[in-house]
Amino acid sequence: MSPVLYGLIIYLFSVLSIYAVNPSGTNVLVILDNLSMQQSYSVFFKDLTSRGYSLSFFAADDPAITLTEYGEYLYDHLIIFAPTVEEFGGLIDVPSILDFIDEGHNVLIAADSSVSDPIREIAEECGVEFDEEGSFVLDHFRALGSNFDHRTVSIDCSADTLLSVPTISGNKKPADRRPVLFKGIGQTINEASGLNIAILRGYDTSYSANPDLPVKEVKAIGKDTILISALQARNNARVVFSGSLNFFF
Repeated sequence: MSPVLYGLIIYLFSVLSIYAVNPSGTNVLVILDNLSMQQSYSVFFKDLTSRGYSLSFFAADDPAITLTEYGEYLYDHLIIFAPTVEEFGGLIDVPSILDFIDEGHNVLIAADSSVSDPIREIAEECGVEFDEEGSFVLDHFRALGSNFDHRTVSIDCSADTLLSVPTISGNKKPADRRPVLFKGIGQTINEASGLNIAILRGYDTSYSANPDLPVKEVKAIGKDTILISALQARNNARVVFSGSLNFFF
């Protein structure tokens, strides 16, 4: 995992409450687009294991996958790194994942520009709306890359971009925080609901669009372009949505 991104991963799991030992349990179901991704995110998964969590890995279309057995939940937390899944295998589907949340369990979902309909449906039920497929968060003033491809944006993690709550963002001063790189899809949330929280957002110069198409309409622009958000449900379940899988390399 890139050291530039490592600090923000800690922030994510502080929100999710899986990163610290959670009294609700330590069994984690990890759903991947394919099992080869397990190696890609091995540092992240090993770190969770070192903190006492037991991870069970399944490909998203595995016919043996299930959250319950004899009416009891087998897992306490769920990680979904499967942005392209069109249909879950086994006994997993969108309603069962929403039921999992309704029962007070925690979920982490990482998407990208290819985010599929099932992931969108889960997000929308949690008050999060991802931008159109193929779109990226763009910023021509903060980008890394050529003048014609600004899909990788450098975020300074200042008070303007990172939620200023010590339990989430830590106690470091903004000047002491290292920047992170974001390459992925933007999202919008209803911050007025009091349940959805923007953890990381874009700059005034950021917007969300498909860089391969003429820009006719922009769905999210400026600080309304959310990169990472969390839902604190009324039953105390926590759901984190990252618009980028790159944070977990």
